[in-house]
Amino acid sequence: MKNASGKPVNAIQTTMAILKTLEDMGRAGVTEITNEVPASKTTVYNHLTTLRQAGYVVKGDRDQYQIGLRFLETARAAKRRYPIRDVVEKELENLADQTGEIAHFGVAENGLAYNLTAKYGGKAVQTPFYEGYRTPMHVTAAGKAILAARTDEEVETYIDEYGLQPQTENSITNRDDLLEEIRSVREQGVAFNREENILGLVGVAVALTGTGDNVAGALCILGPASRMSQSELQEEYPELLKRSANIIELNSTEI
Repeated sequence: MKNASGKPVNAIQTTMAILKTLEDMGRAGVTEITNEVPASKTTVYNHLTTLRQAGYVVKGDRDQYQIGLRFLETARAAKRRYPIRDVVEKELENLADQTGEIAHFGVAENGLAYNLTAKYGGKAVQTPFYEGYRTPMHVTAAGKAILAARTDEEVETYIDEYGLQPQTENSITNRDDLLEEIRSVREQGVAFNREENILGLVGVAVALTGTGDNVAGALCILGPASRMSQSELQEEYPELLKRSANIIELNSTEI
């Protein structure tokens, strides 16, 4: 977040950099981590020791460290913020079965669209679309659907705070282009991802709204551009998504 208030704490930034390095590398020793983190070997070792004592990292063979299972508790606590998840998953299973593709539920936080949960159909492609996968809102169908539920002023604030960094050559990078697309999403009630996040992958999404136009997230279907026809993308899948969204909104008191 570009304009976050307050002064960052250097020690915490070092800890986060160490954890990110372990996420990316899978396992690593102190020297390997130090090569990736702007801190001394002693500082890295001390941070690792503290994290290990708390259960957030574990030390294995050849003095290599890995992310610890303690983070599963943290993830569980984060997911409890979305009690609607259980109801959503039933509809995602139906969507995945009907389309054969990836059906997922996206939510927004700090300018990013997160995959909270996903179901895979019989012909779904393998992608790095794991639970917790995150990407800028403006390059995903789910993110655009959520942005469209906001006012133009709020969308402008999103652009000012987070920018329009491209993920692929098809990403929207112009302010006016994004505002025009968001207005189109509002008119149609559906948002599209045209290979804007991952080349070869397209998607369609609808927002999940509740009382007072509160937006809980967005339902999305993803599939390969080479297989998903225009009639599926523009007509069939939007109708399926709208039907599922309506079922969830009627059967849930958590929105």
